[in-house]
Amino acid sequence: MDIVGQAALVTGGASGLGYGTAQALIAAGAKVALIDLPGAKLDDAAASLGALACPADVSDAAAVESAIDKAAAAHGPARILVACAGIAPAARAVGRDGPMALECLQQSHFG
Repeated sequence: MDIVGQAALVTGGASGLGYGTAQALIAAGAKVALIDLPGAKLDDAAASLGALACPADVSDAAAVESAIDKAAAAHGPARILVACAGIAPAARAVGRDGPMALECLQQSHFG
């Protein structure tokens, strides 16, 4: 697959698997936007990778929409999404009744 010039979103992109994935996408020529919690960690990761920082808590739908809008304004519509953020139970992301509720990604949901 040729991803040169394609817009990519990586949630949890400021560290760990998300950061490594963002590195690989950039090396392959994608335009990467990191979606992660606001703060210096996200800003530093984006600066070191040459990616776009799009702060958002993935359990906050409005914040994620804003981050996606920011990424689309800079890179165009995303054609690649890699989800490495959030803590979720074992559940289908999309089932017969629609998508998993964002509330399931919140730490407090687990007690």
